[in-house]
Amino acid sequence: MMFRLRTFLSLAVTLPCLLLSSGILWAQGQTFTDVLATDPYSPAVEMLYLHGISAGCSAVPARFCPTQPITRGEMAVLLVRTVYAAVNNNPANFTVNSQVPYFNDVPVGHPYFLFIQKLKELNITAGCGDGTNFCSADPITNAQLAVMATRARAVVEQLANAPAPAGLPNCRSGACTSAMQYFIDVAPGHPYFSWIEKAFEIVGPALAPYVSNAAPGSCTAGCFCPDTPATRGQAAIALVHGVFFQ
Repeated sequence: MMFRLRTFLSLAVTLPCLLLSSGILWAQGQTFTDVLATDPYSPAVEMLYLHGISAGCSAVPARFCPTQPITRGEMAVLLVRTVYAAVNNNPANFTVNSQVPYFNDVPVGHPYFLFIQKLKELNITAGCGDGTNFCSADPITNAQLAVMATRARAVVEQLANAPAPAGLPNCRSGACTSAMQYFIDVAPGHPYFSWIEKAFEIVGPALAPYVSNAAPGSCTAGCFCPDTPATRGQAAIALVHGVFFQ
């Protein structure tokens, strides 16, 4: 089965800053009352909905909450669903290898238990802190989103028996390197430097936070803001541009 990332990107660069815009044409419409068809993350949000990956944050009224920070637990659900929607067009078609919890703070009865178990089994996460917990209620940062999206893309390519971009397997093990610095606030020596740079190279400019949608003062053009909590809208963009294949 052939998988390809059907992404239409336009990138405008003004030194020393990066200005990003997206032209995904995959899905149109307005499923959610808080996501207008003209919003830059609208096509990605619609794709998540159409493929059964996300039903939003509220059913009545139908809302996606695109500017709301997304938690690590919520991201686990979306990542696992996106991987299996990409591989076999069924976001629910997966099983876990073990019912024994991998993380102390995610017991069997946890609402995200199956997804977090699978995320660990796919080597997309090693947990938080010393690895004994997952911290599902914590917001995921832009840097953590870059790591997980890059790892999830590698998993999709491996499960689909599709070629991986050069350097990606090494990046999954944490050994990837990049000679470029794409963001002025992520310099060599930053603990997530290699991940963020490789994510930008592999996933494309759409992975970078959309500055125009950020809260006032939260990020500036040319920056990645690695420690800033990622929003649900930004997560949708990263998942669709970077992980979803068909």
